[in-house]
Amino acid sequence: MTSNDLELLFKMQSDYQLKIGIVPDSIRSDEMRKLCLALHSEVTDLARCINIRPHGEDTSVNRDRILYDAVDVFRYTIAILNNWGFSSQDLTRAYEEKDAYLNVSHKFDQNVYDGRPVVICDMDDVLTEFRESYYRWCAKTYSVQADPNSTHYYMVDEMQDAGVNPEEAFRRFISEGGMYNLAQVEGAAEMIRTLVKDGFWVHIVTARPDLDPACKYSTYMWLHSIGIECHKLSFTPEKYRWLVQSGYGNRVVCAIDDSSKHVAEYVKHGVHVLCPRKTYNSDLGMHPFLSWYDRPGEIPAMIAELSLRM
Repeated sequence: MTSNDLELLFKMQSDYQLKIGIVPDSIRSDEMRKLCLALHSEVTDLARCINIRPHGEDTSVNRDRILYDAVDVFRYTIAILNNWGFSSQDLTRAYEEKDAYLNVSHKFDQNVYDGRPVVICDMDDVLTEFRESYYRWCAKTYSVQADPNSTHYYMVDEMQDAGVNPEEAFRRFISEGGMYNLAQVEGAAEMIRTLVKDGFWVHIVTARPDLDPACKYSTYMWLHSIGIECHKLSFTPEKYRWLVQSGYGNRVVCAIDDSSKHVAEYVKHGVHVLCPRKTYNSDLGMHPFLSWYDRPGEIPAMIAELSLRM
C-alpha cells in the first residue's frame, strides 16, 4: 500500500462520516465511545470467523468473512482517527515508530547480560543535540529567544515571560515529532560502536518520560534510524536509584551524563561520571569521581583507563 492509497482510504471513510453528520468538538469524546463500542463488536464478529474454542470439533474457516470483517475493523479504526483529526501521514509515522519499537526492543530482549564491564550512557546532549534543537523550535514556534550559553537547561523563565506554558510547549514539541528529528552529537554513534567493540556492555538510561507514547516510540525510532548499537535502553527520572536496582553491582565502570542533578547523585555515591562541558552544568566544578570531555571521540580511551582500576 502506498501513501496515496492510505490517504484515499482515510478520505473514503471521512466522506462517509460526513454523510452521517459533522461531529462538533463538544461531543468528540462521546463519539469516540460509540466508535470504540462498534469496533469492539466488529472484532468480536471477526473472531467468530473461526471456532474460537480450541478443542471444538468445528475447524472450518470463513476466509471471506475474515476479509470483510477485517475491513470493518479497519474502517472503525480510521473513523476514530478521523474523529480526532489525525491524517494518513500521522498514522504512517506512528506505525513506523511502533515498528521500530517492536524490532529494537526485541533485539534488546535477546541481549542477556554476561558480566562484562558496564557503561551507563545518557541520551539527550550526550547522543542527541536536544537542547539546541529545542531552542530553535521554541524560537520558530513561539518567537521565544534564549541565550544558548545560559546556565539554565530549559528556557522556563523566557517561556513564562512570553505567556507560554513550558510544560505544554515541551509536550507539543514531542507530539510534533521533535524527539525523532534530533540531530546526533557528532561522533556519538561511533563512540558507542567503539565501546561495544572494546567489550563493554552499553546501557542507555534516559530521563525522558516513557509514559508519553510519542516520546517513547520516537526514542526507539531515533536509535533505529541512527544505528546506535547499544545493548539495552531504560527510562527513569531517578537514574542512581535505577542503577542500584539494576543488578550490575560493582561491574559499572562509569556513567556518561550531562545533567547536574544526575551527575551529582552518581558521584556522591562513588560512581565515576564522564560529563560533556556545558554552560548549564558548570556548577558541578571538580570532583574525584568526575571527568570532563569535549568530544565523544575522547570517551573510549577514558573508559578504557577507568576499567583498569576495577
